[in-house]
Amino acid sequence: MLPSMSVIRRAGAPGETRPGFHGFARKLAARLLAQDCAQPGERLSRNRHFELFSDGAGRLALRIFRHLRSIRKDILGSAASPVLVERGVGGDENRVRLRIAIGGGVRTAYLSADELDLLLSTPGIRGRLYG
Repeated sequence: MLPSMSVIRRAGAPGETRPGFHGFARKLAARLLAQDCAQPGERLSRNRHFELFSDGAGRLALRIFRHLRSIRKDILGSAASPVLVERGVGGDENRVRLRIAIGGGVRTAYLSADELDLLLSTPGIRGRLYG
């Protein structure tokens, strides 16, 4: 069973913004990814919890979740094709490039190391990327 939403709380003063993808936004994106693989009845309703998605951190988490969900779908959909993982793209050790063979082409996705960690936490992805 997934933890209740009361476990995910914002730290700091109301309206405080966090640079990057840390804290609340990371926890919320991880929760959304975990729920995407769970039973439909256990999902977090954006209508019921609209206050979570009303500020910058909530919108960032939702955007990251949608991006990672799309990448996960392409990785799992290309079961016979290899997925190339390149770290340190452009001299930045925190940047990762994924090359996924799909259909008649290749999808190239750029992620941060934190986003890759979240993606690897979903079922079936670690085995596809690292065999």
